[in-house]
Amino acid sequence: MDTLYLAKDPNQPVEIEVNDCVVIVGSNGAGKTRLGCWVDIDSPQSERVHRISAQRDLDFPQEVMITNPEAAQKELLIGSQKPKKKKLNEAKAKHRWGANPATSFLFDFYEVMTYLLSDHAAVSAEYLKESRKKKGKVRPPISKLDTLLQIWKEVLPGKELLLENLTINTCLNLSDNLAYDSSQMSDGERVIFYLIGQCLSAPKNGIIILDEPENHLHKSLQVTLWQTLRAVRSDCLFVFLTHDIEFAAAQTSAVKIWLKSYNGTQWDWEIIEPDQSIPEALLLKLLGTKRPILFVEGVEESLDAAIYRLFYPNKLIVPVESCQKVIEYTKSVRAETFEHRFEATGLVDRDRRTDAEINSLQESGVFVLPVAEVENLYCVPEVVILMAHKFSLDADQTLQKVVTAIFERFIKETDTQIALRLHQEIKFLVAGQKESTAPAQTIIEIYQKALLNSDITQLSEDIKRLFERIVEESNYLKLLKYYNRKKLIDTVGSCLGLRNGEYSKSFLRFYKQDGDSFSQALKGYLPTIS
Repeated sequence: MDTLYLAKDPNQPVEIEVNDCVVIVGSNGAGKTRLGCWVDIDSPQSERVHRISAQRDLDFPQEVMITNPEAAQKELLIGSQKPKKKKLNEAKAKHRWGANPATSFLFDFYEVMTYLLSDHAAVSAEYLKESRKKKGKVRPPISKLDTLLQIWKEVLPGKELLLENLTINTCLNLSDNLAYDSSQMSDGERVIFYLIGQCLSAPKNGIIILDEPENHLHKSLQVTLWQTLRAVRSDCLFVFLTHDIEFAAAQTSAVKIWLKSYNGTQWDWEIIEPDQSIPEALLLKLLGTKRPILFVEGVEESLDAAIYRLFYPNKLIVPVESCQKVIEYTKSVRAETFEHRFEATGLVDRDRRTDAEINSLQESGVFVLPVAEVENLYCVPEVVILMAHKFSLDADQTLQKVVTAIFERFIKETDTQIALRLHQEIKFLVAGQKESTAPAQTIIEIYQKALLNSDITQLSEDIKRLFERIVEESNYLKLLKYYNRKKLIDTVGSCLGLRNGEYSKSFLRFYKQDGDSFSQALKGYLPTIS
């Protein structure tokens, strides 16, 4: 257990108990760097703090001067080899940060290398001295540079760092004779070397603050790097300042703090308490938004998300894969825990939902499309006519062609559609029973009674008759309401002379060019969500 002091008001530090590490998440301009500066320079713990800036020079020094390790460490941590002990924080602000801790660009790669090589030389010299005294019966010590080489190997297993005569070279592996000078490292390699060196150079039992720790690092390397460094420097408290939601979510055991804003003198932040009803990664994503949230089905690249982002430009569209997750997360965010923090609604496909189920969902803030699938929106008459015009086709003939083709497909699949809808309605009948802790036999009787009280045969006949009337009446809009078939969009595309997959891409392209016309075409089919 460790303690971190953070400021809301700079004159009244807040004490936070920490078991592992701290992640402070905030958008650009929220005051992350300024808060890190306060911990570094002005907090009661400033003597323990080593802050690594996001603004840093990464030129790998080719030569350094070996010196006293203690003096080299002070030069790196404070910027001066002989700071005044009573004013270490002032010395750090002046010498390390050039009196501008929040904006100063850090040029300290030379100091990192000087300290690591000086420490290595001192450890090696002590080993030789002890070895002569005890006639070789001394276990070889491990310097900080030795540790760096080992961590490097764990993080980048395909490459090796070679230390010869206090010079570091890089090669693909030890059997490869084509070593190159480490000043020729890639940006990613240099930043990994730099960050490992900085963390190993931090004071014992220190607080290591890392501003934008994800910079220049591939996501596949981040977890290994920081887990390893935290294990090696288990004496230190790591504090990460980031706007990267994925990075923050990956630090599973961290205390996470949402930094909302900074007004120049005070910070507005709060600790994010775990909530089992909504995944932490999703919660972190939502925290920074000031727009109303609309949960939808699908993934980021899905048709659902694409069309909703165009039609609801003032909402944060959050795809959460399944309709069940849309319902769960909408209810959770609208619950008392989050109701003053977010404004959230959900939108799901009609699928095979009953009217009773649709009404129940809307009471929970979840809206339902008037068509079976979101893909059916691309098939409504107004959209088909608009797309026909875009392709310079006769609108009436194209629409008739689409309607005929989709009805032919529906008639061929009627039996399958009846079976699927019957299955869904029976599921809803059963799902409508309240959860019970009664004995098993009682629960069996409850469900048997629920099914006995429902005439399944009649239910099947009603569905069949519904579908027959759709065909008899040639009711195209009603067909789109009840016909669950994601491939209908390709049927429309074929009628426009397009290959499979091209229709949706063309639709989205035209929507971006002529948003008003397409929004007007969809106006009667997408709900108005206040």
